[in-house]
Amino acid sequence: MRNLFSTTVAVLGLFAWLSGCGPAESNAGPATEGDKAADDEPALPGGRIAIPSSVRANLGITFAKVERRRVESTVRIPGRFEYRPSARQRLHSMLPGRVSLEVQQFEEVEKGDVIARLEAPRWNEMRRALADLDAEAARLMATLEAFDARRAAHEEHETKLRASLDVLQERIDQLESLGNAGGGRMTERIQARTALAAARAELAQNIERGVELAATKTVTEVDLESLARKQALLVQSMAAIAGESFDGSTSTERPAWLDATSVAMRAAKGGVIETVLLASGSWAEEGEELLSIVQPSAIRFRGRALQSDLGALADGQPARVVPMSSTKLGASIPMDDVMTGTLALGLSASPTSRTVDVYVHVEELSQWARDGAAGEMEVVTSDAGPEELAIPQAAVQQDGLQALIFRRDPKKKNEAIRLDADLGKTDGRWVEVLSGLRDGDEVVLDGGFQLMLSLGGQTQKGGHFHADGTFHEDDH
Repeated sequence: MRNLFSTTVAVLGLFAWLSGCGPAESNAGPATEGDKAADDEPALPGGRIAIPSSVRANLGITFAKVERRRVESTVRIPGRFEYRPSARQRLHSMLPGRVSLEVQQFEEVEKGDVIARLEAPRWNEMRRALADLDAEAARLMATLEAFDARRAAHEEHETKLRASLDVLQERIDQLESLGNAGGGRMTERIQARTALAAARAELAQNIERGVELAATKTVTEVDLESLARKQALLVQSMAAIAGESFDGSTSTERPAWLDATSVAMRAAKGGVIETVLLASGSWAEEGEELLSIVQPSAIRFRGRALQSDLGALADGQPARVVPMSSTKLGASIPMDDVMTGTLALGLSASPTSRTVDVYVHVEELSQWARDGAAGEMEVVTSDAGPEELAIPQAAVQQDGLQALIFRRDPKKKNEAIRLDADLGKTDGRWVEVLSGLRDGDEVVLDGGFQLMLSLGGQTQKGGHFHADGTFHEDDH
């Protein structure tokens, strides 16, 4: 831009000495088709300048459309983009161990991707404890499964004992009848009574064993239930370390991660690896941070508004975020690349700076929206009254005490018309135009300063640019 300015000023300095443009053009080399087209432009009356496409490209001329805006009721708040609190995931080592990283910085990961593996001695100790609990549970289950068979055998033995008692009782009754009739032997009656007593004692012992068997079953069931709770607590602890889900049930199919010799550390959400704080293969202590993952799209715009504006600002108001610079030139962010969203006021204010934090949650992010990028918040605080016709403040040039603008001829796109600017209210970025423009008009945004220099500050001078960016007045 400095070279362009120097070139333009040099050309203007030669106008008083040169009577024509022949010698000046001889220094520009052979004429091109673009030069000839520019040279063929006729003299333009009253503050008009020819700006063919080649000149626009050389001077970096851009245009901005006239807009209807509420200039007076617009509050502008500078700020920057920042990550939301939920945008960043920090990965810590849950146990002391050796870490092997599976990702690189700035690599994109999806939810559930393995980003590191942890070889921890305590993990294997937990696996061994779980194996012991599994073995004890298997033993108790086998005991319970054997109980039904033992119970069936016990009941069968009891049935036989009761049948034997019935037979012995019947034998004793017969012997007693014979004895009353004067027959039978006393020894047979004594033997029968002895056998009956022995059978009754055996039945009592069998009943007692049945009670003990039932009690053993109850104790085994309680032990198994307690063991299941211990298993669930241990698996839940291991799941928390491994970042896996566990519903508290040990009856489902055993997950594969329980048998892994190392802990697979996975991304809880998709994003980009922001920082890596530990080299792969290093030893990490419990709780040590390994890396962080960030979601680039989970950002918000944060600004600091004056407390004096709190009466006009409110939660939920529509807001826009615009680039800091008012330009469309080159690789810069176009000034019309804006984002819309809703306003949210912070919970506290600063008594020292007399400001309050305000936020905009953007609906759709532009390419330039990233953490730390500066911008400006634009909030219309009132819908009362008509919208004003406005142009960017950057399109206004100052010629001494006179403000001027260059309007693109709507019928002859290759001509610009200098106008004395009749301006009204401004919000610092856009300014109200009271006359001279109408809806649909375009004004020169970038390159207006060079156009002003080409006219030498005289409203009635006309001329045209050459394709190399030099200007030729049309007064000779």
